[in-house]
Amino acid sequence: MKIYLLIILSVAISGLLTPSVFGVAEELIQGSSSLELLPTEITPGNPVSFEIKFQYTEGPYALDNFVPVIEISPSSASPHVKIDVESTDVTYGQIIRIPVTLTIDPQIEHEKIYLSISFTGDYFSSHSDATYKSAWIESVIIDIV
Repeated sequence: MKIYLLIILSVAISGLLTPSVFGVAEELIQGSSSLELLPTEITPGNPVSFEIKFQYTEGPYALDNFVPVIEISPSSASPHVKIDVESTDVTYGQIIRIPVTLTIDPQIEHEKIYLSISFTGDYFSSHSDATYKSAWIESVIIDIV
């Protein structure tokens, strides 16, 4: 009997700790992306620009505050990398180009950085307030010269 009570209590607690129970849901969107005009190497102190071409193929009709989330590895390089990108809105079926400017601090001690790029956007309706995340990740290694 104690085992059944423990199982029921465990299920109830795990349900309370699930973000969707609190109304914070994260859904997946489908699409495709590619990195265009991307340099293979960057000179510290010289900003470089590239574009992310994004096609939105499956999800809610429109997403607000749609932005690429760019993570940098190794993490010790992050303070030396400045990324400028603006959020936009995107609708189902749309193809957009997102400009990105990348600047490397001359004080960086790494010879390469790895960028991992995913996407997020918000969908607000009378039925839900959800954050959507891409079901895929783009990645690239850039040499620092």
